[in-house]
Amino acid sequence: MKGQNYSTHSKTPRHHYMKTQSRSMKGQNYSTHSKTPGHHYIKTQSRSVKGQDYSTHSKTPRHLYMKTQTRTRSMKGQNYSTHSKTPGHHYIKTQSRSVKGQDYSTHSKTPGHHYMKTQSRSVKGQDYSTHSKTPGHHYMKTQSRSVKGLNYSTHSKTPGHQYMKTQSRSMKGQDYSTHSKTPGHHYMKTQSRSVKGQDYSTHSKTPGHHYMKTQSRSMKGQDYCTHSKTPGHHYIKTQSRSVKGQDYSTHSKTPGHHYMKTQSRSMKGQDYCTHSKTPGHHFMKTQSRSVKGQDYSTHSKTPGHHYMKTQSRSVKGQDYSTHSKTPGHHYMKTQSRSMKGQDYCTHSKTPGHHYMKTQSRSVKGQDYSTHSKTPGHHYIKTQSRSMKGQDYSTHSKTPGHHYMKTQSRSVKGQDYSTHSKTPGHHYMKTQSRSVKGQDYSTHSKTPGHHYMKTQSRSVKGQDYSTHSKTPGHHYMKKQSRSVKGQDYSTHSKTPGHHYMKKQTSTRSVKGQDYSTHSKTPGHHYMKTQSRSVKGQDYSTHSKTPGHHYMKTQSRSVKGQDYSTHSKTPGHHYMKTQSRSVKGQDYSTYSKTPGHHYMKTQSRSVKGQDYSTHSKTPGHHYMKTQSKSVKGQDYSTHSKTPGHHYMKKQTSTRSMKDRITAPTAKHQDITI
Repeated sequence: MKGQNYSTHSKTPRHHYMKTQSRSMKGQNYSTHSKTPGHHYIKTQSRSVKGQDYSTHSKTPRHLYMKTQTRTRSMKGQNYSTHSKTPGHHYIKTQSRSVKGQDYSTHSKTPGHHYMKTQSRSVKGQDYSTHSKTPGHHYMKTQSRSVKGLNYSTHSKTPGHQYMKTQSRSMKGQDYSTHSKTPGHHYMKTQSRSVKGQDYSTHSKTPGHHYMKTQSRSMKGQDYCTHSKTPGHHYIKTQSRSVKGQDYSTHSKTPGHHYMKTQSRSMKGQDYCTHSKTPGHHFMKTQSRSVKGQDYSTHSKTPGHHYMKTQSRSVKGQDYSTHSKTPGHHYMKTQSRSMKGQDYCTHSKTPGHHYMKTQSRSVKGQDYSTHSKTPGHHYIKTQSRSMKGQDYSTHSKTPGHHYMKTQSRSVKGQDYSTHSKTPGHHYMKTQSRSVKGQDYSTHSKTPGHHYMKTQSRSVKGQDYSTHSKTPGHHYMKKQSRSVKGQDYSTHSKTPGHHYMKKQTSTRSVKGQDYSTHSKTPGHHYMKTQSRSVKGQDYSTHSKTPGHHYMKTQSRSVKGQDYSTHSKTPGHHYMKTQSRSVKGQDYSTYSKTPGHHYMKTQSRSVKGQDYSTHSKTPGHHYMKTQSKSVKGQDYSTHSKTPGHHYMKKQTSTRSMKDRITAPTAKHQDITI
């Protein structure tokens, strides 16, 4: 599918380790192996032929040792090699190599609790080098280099607790780099890199207990690499690789107690395979098969009480059908139908307490309507309407205590307005503005304690919409839809006490718009872009209780507000603002008008939530979200709309939850 291949790696060691790998031969065959002996051991190997050989090894002996090595071999300047090692709790090293002006090398090492170094190299005017080191609790340095008028250099160092320096360099209106840092407990840095209007790199760091970094690399408008790291107990890194504009690989690692990794391999831009494994009571595996670049099949298996299988079929590159079955009380079936490459219909049924039905309708490749129904305590209906390929309206209703309505309006493909209302304690309203098909809108709602839904709309058959809902304690589903043979849908469900379903739908306008959402219910809930009343209102939220709190775009009282402004007129404008609530909230805004706009928003409630958002409208958009409840959950999302989409999620359960899970009763939360 020309840049539609997708590979995601999410790793979170501890009681919740998950790794998945995919195998494809001649662009169709694939093999995935996921093994997690005991509670923390896993080894995976993947092999592919015709200069696209791919081998990944992940071993984690005992409860705390983990070593992961990934080697990818491809001929004709597509060579790729990645190594990830985590001997103790926080060590990791990654290397990537590609020839013929596509060389790419990334190194990430975290020997102690907070050390990390990353390097990226590319030739022929695409050179890219980034270094991020955090020896103590607050040190970080980043450098970026590109030739042929695209040179890019950014340095951010925070030796003590209160130092911050931001630099942004761009030539030809393509490069983009923004840095926002607030040393101490609330540091965050973001960097964005574009080469020939394709490369994208974003870095978000919060030294000390709150470090996170994300990097995105694109070559010839196809390759994509994103890295998100949070040293200490919450580290995560993601890498994405594309060969010939088709292959896509993403790696997400969080050394320590929360490791999860997923790998996907595709050849000839048709095959798609995603695997997610969580040893113990939380194992899940998903496989995707495509024939002739149209068929799509996804399989999700969770041994024990958590078995799920999903299959997708497409006819003439338009039809789409997905089936997800989970015996027991958690059965789900999903079907998708597309007519003329525009219409979209998805049905998800889970008899018992978890029934859901979703339908999507598109008229002339613009209109979009989605319906999700879950009889009983979990009913939800969503509708989306677009006029002239610009207007966008979404309605989400959940009878009971959790009603939500969302409306989006766009005028001339530029204006964008989204409203999300949830009567009761959870009201949220979000508005977004974009110019010339770069509109972007993300909505995250969590009525009650664990509900979140997001929808995104874009026109011209590139629309991308992502929805994440987690009714109850452990529900998560994601769906992806695209027309003209680019449709993408992934479903992951784990019934029982450990049910997780992901729905990610993204709509893009002219291949630019981008929206991603991820939610993990239960003690591991993550929410982004939300609205709440009682002086805690916020626009975008990602919560990670514990030692890892970071907030962006926030409002607070009691003289703890913080505002920083950095402006660089020309093609590189950047503004940063920080607002805090009770001296804990943290908000940073980075804006660079032109072709490289990026905005980051973070919201936290009770000083636990953590959310970082990085947006760069145009061809290089990426967003990251993190949510944790009760200091356990951690989730980071990195997305780049267009042909290079990537999303990662990490969820963990405390030992207490795991011990009582088998005997605990399933608890549903009415929505």
